[in-house]
Amino acid sequence: DVHSGPAAIRIAYRRLAGGPWHEAPIERTAAGVRARIDSRSHPEGRYEFRLTAYDRAGNRTITTERRGGGRMVLDFPLLERTTLSARPESTGHRIAYGERPGIRGRLRVAGGGPLAGRELTVVESFEPGALPGRRTRTVRTDGRGRYRVRLGRGPSRKVRVSFPGTGRYLAQDARPRKIAVEGMAKLRVSKRRVRAGSRVRFRGRVGTRGARIPAPGKVVELQVRERGGGRFRTVGDALHTDRRGRVSTAYRFGRFYREPARFRFRLKLTRQSRWPYRAPVHSRSRSLKVIPR
Repeated sequence: DVHSGPAAIRIAYRRLAGGPWHEAPIERTAAGVRARIDSRSHPEGRYEFRLTAYDRAGNRTITTERRGGGRMVLDFPLLERTTLSARPESTGHRIAYGERPGIRGRLRVAGGGPLAGRELTVVESFEPGALPGRRTRTVRTDGRGRYRVRLGRGPSRKVRVSFPGTGRYLAQDARPRKIAVEGMAKLRVSKRRVRAGSRVRFRGRVGTRGARIPAPGKVVELQVRERGGGRFRTVGDALHTDRRGRVSTAYRFGRFYREPARFRFRLKLTRQSRWPYRAPVHSRSRSLKVIPR
């Protein structure tokens, strides 16, 4: 009759530890009513729910129990948690100059199966002194939730892979990974065999792909080791390259040699502020023989 039957239904929720109740917008369906809640807009934690029903006669019923018994308590956010991994393909997270680093990993439901066909965001943050600065791209997981992305050549960087989440799955960030790229140096000698007292010129080049040469130039050292000797030692003072990464210097041998002497020279890249490649690095050594006059 006109005095029986449901008149209104309300659904509210609050933190389980206590606090004010928040009413959720109600939507009527063929089976009754339902409420949608953006659980990501609230702090994480446990929340209890309350249903209040009124009939046309003004009677009221309040319950916080589920249909099968037990309190209606849910964990916010109301999304399935995910796990995302990321690891460099190179051993020891280092790669040679000019190579393209790779990152691979997997996206899964926490405690469950893979998430296939999901778009991930890959952000490369380069070391200070690099020209790119920051680079962003997307990659999609395969049928097993796995992904693999080949990055561009260039300086050292930190790589972050993230899953933006959906209306069902919670967003997730993989642990940031450091890609250390070795620097590159090359050295040429004008002569391989010289007389004592003669002058020799050395020309070198530093790899500058994606890097900005620091002012007043990239610091390098010309080093030498005598045959049968110990460590390499620096010849004179440190040198600076030009804006294109090139360096040139000369050395005159003394006239005092009484028998042939063989030396090995190399170019060393030193550590330097705002240089985005890994150092110290050495060029391939070059042999030079000094003949008595």
